[in-house]
Amino acid sequence: DKKCTVTDVIPLPLGFSLCYGAYSGENDNCGNMDIIVEKNTQYPLEVNKTYCQHDPSGTWVGLKLYEGENAKVVDNHFISNLNVMNLIPRDPSKCNSYHAVF
Repeated sequence: DKKCTVTDVIPLPLGFSLCYGAYSGENDNCGNMDIIVEKNTQYPLEVNKTYCQHDPSGTWVGLKLYEGENAKVVDNHFISNLNVMNLIPRDPSKCNSYHAVF
């Protein structure tokens, strides 16, 4: 008997649109995709990524999820909105951390 294991992978990179309520660091460019899962990554998986709200007094942040291999989100496929609610307003000098699990 031969055993075979089948695994599934993410066929295209997954990423969030930058400058839609959140940013990820000093190298951000509005309209670009911040890739969080690379192409051909096996799933399920856990992804840790730190984002900050544009508005430190805000209690929610909206993220737009895309799939595709292009740097600009307009050239990729929109998948869904992800709204993170009930956030505690942050100190303007600090970031809130969001933990994404796929």
